Amino acid sequence: MQTIAKPPAMDVFAKLDLKTAALLLDVDGTIIDIGPSPAEVQVSATLLDSLGRLSDLTDGAVALVSGRQIGDLDRLFSPLRLPAIGGHGAEMRLRDNEVFYWAKPLPRELRQRLAEAAGADIVVEDKNYSLALHYRKAPQEAERLRRHVTASRTAFPSEPTELLLGKAVLEIKRPGIS
Repeated sequence: MQTIAKPPAMDVFAKLDLKTAALLLDVDGTIIDIGPSPAEVQVSATLLDSLGRLSDLTDGAVALVSGRQIGDLDRLFSPLRLPAIGGHGAEMRLRDNEVFYWAKPLPRELRQRLAEAAGADIVVEDKNYSLALHYRKAPQEAERLRRHVTASRTAFPSEPTELLLGKAVLEIKRPGIS
């Protein structure tokens, strides 16, 4: 009979005192799979149940961490409403449901210019504090998108931004949030 080895992390988690621990869980690509587009992801009933139980066991010390805005997290994980860090740290909600904002939104004009790169296979995700150009369905567009992002950022020299590279995504965001 073959036994399946337990990952070493499981030993660490098994020893945690859940009344003194806080769990910050990354969302996309970690607790939920990356989908064809940000709108095409699924949160299973099993995951919702597990997160609810974890929240109870930790007296509410479970938080979602994401580049998505908190409102988007609330829609995805409904009916759960967990503490959350959204927009790559631009916004944070603690247990009392008050949201704190740590960055100002990117100007609408800059977001519109960046979004001009959209095409049939380029998904634009406007997160207010950042704008992501997803090209999973069109990897051949990567270089064109990089040039477009560079030109767009150059057109707004007084607006501080950073480029965050991800898996088939270019995201332009405020500096200092991550």
